[in-house]
Amino acid sequence: DELATLIYSSLYYILSSLPLSEHPDFIGLSPGDLAHGLMYNGHVFWDQETWMYPPIQLLHGKIGKAIIKTRTRTLDNAKHQAMMRGYNGAMYPWESAFSGYDVTPVPPYFQFEKHITGDIAFAVRQYIYLTRDTDFLLHERGNEMIRDIADFWASRAVFNKMTTLYDINDVMPPDEYHHQVNNSVYTNLVAKLSLELPGFVDELLGQPSKQLYTDVTNSMNIPFDKGQRYHPEYEGYVQGEEVKQADVILLGFPLMMSMPEDVRKNDLRIYENATPGGPAMTWGMFSIGYLELNNSADAARLFKRQEGNVAAPYNVWTENADGTGAVNFITGMGGFLQSLLFGYGGFRLRPDRIDFHGRLPPSTTSFNITGLDYLGGSIDFYFTKDTTTVRLTKAAEFTLTLKYDEITVSLIQNENHMFSTKRASIVPELPPPPTRTPASSSSTVGVRNSTNSLSFSSILLIISVLCKTL
Repeated sequence: DELATLIYSSLYYILSSLPLSEHPDFIGLSPGDLAHGLMYNGHVFWDQETWMYPPIQLLHGKIGKAIIKTRTRTLDNAKHQAMMRGYNGAMYPWESAFSGYDVTPVPPYFQFEKHITGDIAFAVRQYIYLTRDTDFLLHERGNEMIRDIADFWASRAVFNKMTTLYDINDVMPPDEYHHQVNNSVYTNLVAKLSLELPGFVDELLGQPSKQLYTDVTNSMNIPFDKGQRYHPEYEGYVQGEEVKQADVILLGFPLMMSMPEDVRKNDLRIYENATPGGPAMTWGMFSIGYLELNNSADAARLFKRQEGNVAAPYNVWTENADGTGAVNFITGMGGFLQSLLFGYGGFRLRPDRIDFHGRLPPSTTSFNITGLDYLGGSIDFYFTKDTTTVRLTKAAEFTLTLKYDEITVSLIQNENHMFSTKRASIVPELPPPPTRTPASSSSTVGVRNSTNSLSFSSILLIISVLCKTL
């Protein structure tokens, strides 16, 4: 079966670039995989957290943690970079390598593409939802990293007295055709989610929360056109202007922003028309969006479009459909695997459960997902046109229950449970959170004025240019 072969080869290429478990010398995943290090100089981008990480964490949790640990390994240097730019907390570089410092060779990306810091926090959020790994939080710098990222965004945001909202100015969104824009909707939302994450972790650990995070989160500027009912990519975006890749549509998934159905539909329609090409991972996200709207025809059309980036006989992906860009583009493979797991599998990670709704990919009669890792346990799913079968193959740290309609069933190891296909959830019986300690007066970090950062940016740019000329 061609689809099954493409799935296995995609998993193989990503896994072959990863250690079998945590390793202190593992630097991270580059878009061109381990064997094609010259592609993007072997550097680590947002591709790791946003595209390759989610399917690996879902299916191979211990290896997924190795990806997360690449960012705690370089946390001190991320803090140093934030300090040099005049910000609080930790600011991760657009491109990094062994040192964790910025090795981006082209200035616009180095200066403006800052959403990666939020992308890292979002990956950590998924990790905590799937594992509740408090040891990572308390003893492996996870809690520290989460709060440092939140501190960065709190100092990067600027309060606008005219709108009474917090703006994030002078950024490059995932759509790299545009840079030095204000209030990129994707950047602002991923920053908002980064600021919300400490609250969840604080409750999990019973530690005090910073009011500042809540203040900025509640007033973050998320651009929205009320008249045309869609999200402009950034402040001043003209509808129909060409974009490079999936950007605004990522609000619905993976960021899971709640929005009315007509707005989600408008975002998908407007930005599909504005994206003439796009790298491989773009079309899987459109497919997921249309599946959310139960538009199976457009979902299948865009799911199949991903195959245009695959070359026979070894299923080698290229970044672009014409064969240009990175070769053996594991970023595209990650997006493809997500279109299966989160698209046709319908999986959604929640703080207290996993939701799912299995549907069949095009030209298939059944769809298996074997070994989904959740809270130390492992679960198999088997979907047909009409039925869903769930089987717990390894006991989790907490009792897991299957819920659909008004039915609740405790999952027992190695027993199948079949039901008519519909939306359902895997819900753990979690212990109550510990009692929080009261916040101290020293737990507030002020919001800085972003004008101070411009001189630091210029100095770093000069240093970067000088280093390349030596």
